Amino acid sequence: MKLSFKPDPAVLITEVLTIVIGILLALAANEWNNQRLQSNKLDAILQMVEQEIDYNLKVMEVIHAKNTEALANLEETDSEKESQVIPGLQIRETAWQTLLT
Repeated sequence: MKLSFKPDPAVLITEVLTIVIGILLALAANEWNNQRLQSNKLDAILQMVEQEIDYNLKVMEVIHAKNTEALANLEETDSEKESQVIPGLQIRETAWQTLLT
């Protein structure tokens, strides 16, 4: 006696479709997970950039305040020096330093 196996085409198509749908769902889940991980990394990077910008802004505010103070001191010193100089006899400091060397 010979056994004959003749698969039902409807069952065969159903099994193939089930496998294809399972593969597509797995690929979609993998893509969603990759996008989620990438989004989390991007959020972390943006947060670090924001922190760095805030830090740099604070540093620049301190530097600006010190530069403003130094400029005010220089302007005050320059106005004091101008009152001590005889008009017409001003020598540039660089020329004077060159002469001394």
